[in-house]
Amino acid sequence: MLFRSNRYVTQTVDTLAWYIGQNTWEMEYYVYAKIWDDNNDPVYVRADPILLTSVDEEESANIPSDFQITSVYPNPFNPTVEVTMSLPSPGEVKAVWYSVDGRQVDQQKFGMMNAGSQRFSWTPNNLTSGVYLLRLTTPFGTLTEKVTYLK
Repeated sequence: MLFRSNRYVTQTVDTLAWYIGQNTWEMEYYVYAKIWDDNNDPVYVRADPILLTSVDEEESANIPSDFQITSVYPNPFNPTVEVTMSLPSPGEVKAVWYSVDGRQVDQQKFGMMNAGSQRFSWTPNNLTSGVYLLRLTTPFGTLTEKVTYLK
């Protein structure tokens, strides 16, 4: 059985690294964790194999090709607005809310979000009625959207 291990490092955090290996005959993929013991010697741990059979065309068709804000609803809103966006691949997402004079009034960090359509909501606390700007930042770019809050 041919086996390619340590093809590439997919992620490293402190003293932990993940590797992908492939059994070339059976299309099985393995995930390895490389950790270091107290003597600074590497130790490899292999997870159970993952059998790759096919890619669901319908599911992959639902993944957008670019980052965009697809909906801000309702707008004007009270008390909560829901934002829908599309991500072309997984990535960290952060929303920063500003008043029209440029003052930051709120921030939401969502961490890693999956590719595809994603939603989040915002309820302003102790803010007056008015126009606010949403600045949505991802690895794929930054977009700004105007929303109106009515008390």
